[in-house]
Amino acid sequence: MIISNRTLAMVGVGIAVLFATSPVLGQSSYDLITPDWMVVDNDAKTVTLTVESGSAEANNGWNFNGFINGEATLVVPVGYNISLTFVNKDAVMSHSVGIGELPETFPPIFETVVPVFEGAVTSNPTDMSSATASGATETISFVASKAGEFAMICYIPAHALTGMWIGFTVSEAGEVGLITK
Repeated sequence: MIISNRTLAMVGVGIAVLFATSPVLGQSSYDLITPDWMVVDNDAKTVTLTVESGSAEANNGWNFNGFINGEATLVVPVGYNISLTFVNKDAVMSHSVGIGELPETFPPIFETVVPVFEGAVTSNPTDMSSATASGATETISFVASKAGEFAMICYIPAHALTGMWIGFTVSEAGEVGLITK
């Protein structure tokens, strides 16, 4: 079978449209839900999140609200103010949370942490002794100022590499909620 350049171009355009219209790359249909730990105020353009580590058994407690390895994606509209309260319920381990680039693979140790949005990372995110300690809570606030596919990451050494991350999409179309796989 001979495939023309025009056919290949049409296939490429179709794939590009699919990827451009979905808040999760490669996922052509999805259901957005609003979990009880997410409060959306469209009039005020705010999203308030309560994110817990260690409250679920998944990945030995190294998870965000029970989700690991990108099996969930938070979706927020571009331009919204995000307030994220991070609660570390892990009885033995410090954790952190930040919004960063979504790499092909996570490094074992983050040499530097540069959040995608100013203010979108907890204090001392790579330091096991001074990150958000067991039983502690920390709130970060930031503006989701640009659309794109990012990740919510624990920056403690080896945590993201072993699955402590989920997707974080900023939607140009104004979508908001949680997508689970």
